[in-house]
Amino acid sequence: MFDKAEFLSGNSKTQNALSFFLSNSLKFANLPSMNLRLHTWLFAGVHSCLWLLTLCLTFSANAFQIEPSIGTNGFFRVQFPTMIGYDYLLYWGPEANEAYPMVYRVRGTGGVCELEDSNPPTDARSFYRVRQLPLHLVINEIDYDQIGTDAFSFIEIYNPSLFSVSLTDLAVVLVDGVTNGEYNRFNLSQAAPVLSAGGYLVIRNNAVEVPGMTPTIDVVGDFIQNGSPDGLALVDTSAQTLIDALSYGGSITNAQITGFTNRINLVEGNRNIFFDSNTANVSLIRYRNGLDTDDAIFDWNRSFTPTPGTFNQ
Repeated sequence: MFDKAEFLSGNSKTQNALSFFLSNSLKFANLPSMNLRLHTWLFAGVHSCLWLLTLCLTFSANAFQIEPSIGTNGFFRVQFPTMIGYDYLLYWGPEANEAYPMVYRVRGTGGVCELEDSNPPTDARSFYRVRQLPLHLVINEIDYDQIGTDAFSFIEIYNPSLFSVSLTDLAVVLVDGVTNGEYNRFNLSQAAPVLSAGGYLVIRNNAVEVPGMTPTIDVVGDFIQNGSPDGLALVDTSAQTLIDALSYGGSITNAQITGFTNRINLVEGNRNIFFDSNTANVSLIRYRNGLDTDDAIFDWNRSFTPTPGTFNQ
C-alpha cells in the first residue's frame, strides 16, 4: 500500500504538526497546535471528512479516519514525529479498533516521517494508526509494598521491540534515595541469555506467580525498599549506559551506580507521582503496557490488578 517513506527535517520533541494531503500539491489540513503525546497508539485521533468543500474534523479515541472520497483522485500522506531508539508501525483497517494488519514499519530518526499511500481504499472507511515501539527493554511494573509483610514483591522487565534482546551485561540496580547509592543488583542473564520480542522477565519473591516459561530471578525476603524516595535503574554495565529508570516516592536525580563514572538521574521527564500501598493490592505500571515516552508522569500509573509476567491492566 505505501510505496514511499521519507524523513523530513524537524525535531520530534518539538514538531507537533499533523498534516493531511489529498495530492502531492494540495494540503488538506494542518493542525499545528495538536499535541502528539506519544501513546502506544501515537495519534490521539482525527476524523476527517469533506462535504461541499467544508472541512469537518472530529476528534476520536485512538485513530484518524479517512472517508472513501478522500484520496480517491490522489495520494494520501501522513506525517508524524519520530524519536531515535524507536520503531514506528503503521496499521490500516476498516474499523476503529486495534485489530489491524501492519502495513509499514520505519525506524525513528528524530525527525518527521512522511508516508505516502498511492492506492488509498475507496470502498470503505479507512483508519490509520501509528504505534511507537521502543527498541530497548523497559521497567514495566513494580510491586514493592504489600499488605502486611512484603513477601510478594516483584519487578517486571518487558521487551516491547520486535527483536530478541541479549541480556548479557544488563542489570537492574536498586538505589537508596537517602544515600543515592546502590543497595542491590540483579544481573538479568541469571534468568536467561536473551529476552524474546514481547517477552517478560520477573525478579520476584518466589511466592509471586508468573505464567509458565517466564524467565525469573527468585529472591528471598523483602528485597525492594518502600520509597520516599527510592528507585531502580536498568543499565548496561559494560557500556555504562542507562536504559530505563524509575524513581518512586520522590525524585532521585543524582544516583551513584557502582562502576559508573557519572551519576545518573532516575527521573525521566516529570517525576512519577504514584505510590504503592500497604493497605491495598496494587502495583505501579507502565500504562499502556510498555509505553515509554521518557516522561514518567505520563508513562506510569497505579494498577489494582498486579500482573507479573503478563500484559499490564
